[in-house]
Amino acid sequence: MADGPSIAQLMALDSKSLRANMAKAAENAQAFAAVPVPLRKYAAESVAGTLASAFDIPVLDVFAAAWRLRRDLKRYCDKDRYPPAQRIDHVLSEHTIEADYPRAIDIEIDKVAIKPPLAFDLKLGFTFQSAVLEIRDARIVAARPGACHAEGKLSFAGYTLAERKTGDFALPGRLDFGEGIAIPPPSGMETG
Repeated sequence: MADGPSIAQLMALDSKSLRANMAKAAENAQAFAAVPVPLRKYAAESVAGTLASAFDIPVLDVFAAAWRLRRDLKRYCDKDRYPPAQRIDHVLSEHTIEADYPRAIDIEIDKVAIKPPLAFDLKLGFTFQSAVLEIRDARIVAARPGACHAEGKLSFAGYTLAERKTGDFALPGRLDFGEGIAIPPPSGMETG
């Protein structure tokens, strides 16, 4: 859908510190108990390398997924009040988008799966000072966000593998969502 940085890039999931934290967790976590001791460091490095792919999700997709579900946008599904050709600028004041991304990664040794899969949880929060959503035909077609700051934490088996807090940063002046992201209508509303 959108270009721009991924969650993996924002969280620096290809860093040496992530690999070191994963190796430390592998030494002590019960989840690695079934992995033979001589292979744990290698398995931990392999898993750390996989995490960047597991969280290769464009940050803009996180924003779009949250914005489209806002209750205050559902009124734009009324095509009698808001004809499809009409463009609406919907202003959002300060708001926070929170997202939780659980992932499970399987380990195989000699074609035998180690059970259970390793469970990871990434929690993200983005606080915007403001944003203007451009809406047309019950779809968010673009956004003009103000300054934003982000926080994120990747956890595994009680260990923090990566944590990041940014200062305020500016996003590009206009984020284009192509054909747009559909706003789901309120239940019971006819959309024809």
